[in-house]
Amino acid sequence: MEVRPIRPGEERAAGALVYQLTRGATPGDEELTAFLDQARVLGTDLSLQVVATTSDGRIVGCAMYFPMADRTATATLPLCAPRFDALEVRVELMRTLRRRAADDRLLMLQAFCEETDTDTPEVLSRSGFEPLAVMLFMERRAVDADRELALDGQIRWVPYSDARHDTFVRVLTETYEGTLDCPRLGEIRDVDLTLEAYRSRGRFDPSLWLLAEMEKETVACLLLLRHDEENSYEVAYVAVVPSHRGKGLGRKVMRKGLFEVALRSPGSTLRLAVDEANVPAVNVYRELGFSMTGRKRVYFSLLATA
Repeated sequence: MEVRPIRPGEERAAGALVYQLTRGATPGDEELTAFLDQARVLGTDLSLQVVATTSDGRIVGCAMYFPMADRTATATLPLCAPRFDALEVRVELMRTLRRRAADDRLLMLQAFCEETDTDTPEVLSRSGFEPLAVMLFMERRAVDADRELALDGQIRWVPYSDARHDTFVRVLTETYEGTLDCPRLGEIRDVDLTLEAYRSRGRFDPSLWLLAEMEKETVACLLLLRHDEENSYEVAYVAVVPSHRGKGLGRKVMRKGLFEVALRSPGSTLRLAVDEANVPAVNVYRELGFSMTGRKRVYFSLLATA
């Protein structure tokens, strides 16, 4: 058994394995071509795979990562054909994937697994990943009544512009201090790269990237993204600066978000992900009517440091 980066010309064989393992059927030529074409349309770079091969060159396992603009990436969990799914093979796939990501100068890999998955934690642990958080995925539909939400008249909302970029960077950096939302990521966060990554995740509208000011002091921020294909919005980031936490500002900022979404697209869905350990934020979302749609464990592995 050899585990290595995929080679040119092996994409169809790897794709056929993924199709078979995820859809429970062996694809025909046309089905496989459509499957690979769809992957490319979605921006999947098939050259970023690593594969496990038998002595005769047959691909029996694979994993890959999806890079983001902030030099981080999300790794898939290893997929292996029956009889080749030994723990050692899956671990070596993830180790090889980490080495490849490090060679590509990525800062971090993250991987998600279901809480009911009892095997993956050992695979990730032996592959150089550490537990990061249990993430809750929540959503709420924006309704007409949200356009009547009472907003705090003492807050001045300042939209993003190129001229204010440095201010946004400064405020986001400040909000990382003492955060309860995945605090261990503080050591690798580059705010400029993070903002670029946020912009690439959906349709960027500068009027939906807002700083909250009170008495000429910036106290919070809210970054919303539009996903046209799903008629939804995403809370990419929301936070309050340390000196103003515990004053109900998080709730006021989220009410502003609901107001803006309802104003633009009533009936659309507002989605977010939050660290389960961030109890104050989770409570705010629940009070505002958000319901949980999923729950996953997140693991991470730090790679390059420069």
